[in-house]
Amino acid sequence: MLYGFWNADYSTAAYSDPFAMFADAAEVGRSEIEELVSLGCDYIQVDAPELATLVDPRIRDWAQAQGMPAERVLTDGIDLINGGEFLNPPRRTARPVHGPVRRRARSPGRDARPLAG
Repeated sequence: MLYGFWNADYSTAAYSDPFAMFADAAEVGRSEIEELVSLGCDYIQVDAPELATLVDPRIRDWAQAQGMPAERVLTDGIDLINGGEFLNPPRRTARPVHGPVRRRARSPGRDARPLAG
């Protein structure tokens, strides 16, 4: 999600909404994943540790002050991570995620299976 790169004082010159920046970053991530897969990569790991930091009231307050309320990070932000090809590369590609999307790979190079809710 990259919310650590957003700054309400400076970033608004390019993006009026932090989630517009995150959407552009997700597109870059998707294109990089597509390229890696086309080059034969069969294991892709996506990390989103910032989502877990929202349990800390100080981080949650900071995100809110920057225009990123926790509720939106945990809805729109997760939708960006889950969207399109970002987590749906070809079946032969494992794609474990560290963050709110709970998946596990059965073995390297095999398809990742969703964990039960």
